[in-house]
Amino acid sequence: MISERAKQALNDMVLQGMRSALIGPADTVLSLEPVADIAPVTEQEVVMLSVASYQFRLMILIYFSRDEATRNHYAALTRVQPENMDAQMFHDAIAESGNMCCGTFNRELGRAFEHIGMSTPNMMDSRCAEHFSLLHYGHLQHFALHLQSGMRFRASLCVTEYQDLDFELAPAAVPESTGELEFF
Repeated sequence: MISERAKQALNDMVLQGMRSALIGPADTVLSLEPVADIAPVTEQEVVMLSVASYQFRLMILIYFSRDEATRNHYAALTRVQPENMDAQMFHDAIAESGNMCCGTFNRELGRAFEHIGMSTPNMMDSRCAEHFSLLHYGHLQHFALHLQSGMRFRASLCVTEYQDLDFELAPAAVPESTGELEFF
């Protein structure tokens, strides 16, 4: 069983991960929130990443299409001119944004659990999300991000626990000032 506070912490991690991985400095967020369902899925592909421990396995799916608007968005995120972004660069940019999103989980969960492992990004057909029920999950949540530019991203979090999970998201530590470095 996954406690309600653990579910909330996991949801908060997805929101942090999407914020850090999918929103560029020039983007304005209209909404970023959990949603009840993501159907109908219009995106053709997902990048899937997982974080696993002895106590749980979670998967994050970020849905995307290989259209011009998405290519332009990822080109801006990676500071590449859209006309210079070839298919491999586009694939790499999507994989890297998935890594950044999943890295949030890896970092935050590492504070509460030992022996955390993160997968490499896997590109799959978005219809794979139709089979979540086969995973016997304890928590499934979908998320939607809508930017002022018109870009929309959707993500899913699926968590399977092997024992009871109960934790809170630790507040970020404020770095202490250690003084100024002087050069002579």
